Amino acid sequence: MEFKCDICNKVYKSYQSRWNHVNKNHSTNVTKPVTNVTKPVTKCNTILYNCQWCNENFNNRQTKWRHEKICQNQTDINKDKKIEQLEKEIKTIKEELLKAMKIHPPDLLEKSLIFLIKSDRPN
Repeated sequence: MEFKCDICNKVYKSYQSRWNHVNKNHSTNVTKPVTNVTKPVTKCNTILYNCQWCNENFNNRQTKWRHEKICQNQTDINKDKKIEQLEKEIKTIKEELLKAMKIHPPDLLEKSLIFLIKSDRPN
């Protein structure tokens, strides 16, 4: 279904999009197509919306919302990748420690780390 602007004949996929267009671009008393409309841009009237994930600024709430859906997924993916990378680094460090200390079996290293952590605690 298509929704057409009665003033400028633009076509939109949803009623909400057409409604936003009419309210943003056309005044209520206009009955014929509007051409060469220029709006003065002032910083005091501009409302900025910030992405909660990357702190990017947007002038439009709908644009910010669309961006946040993508940005959140990318942030979650990046977090998962970082966690995997850190787990690999921990594993390689443990292996290097075992080789350097020549401790067999590996459980002994875990027990010694737990002992060191407990011995650092105040009584």
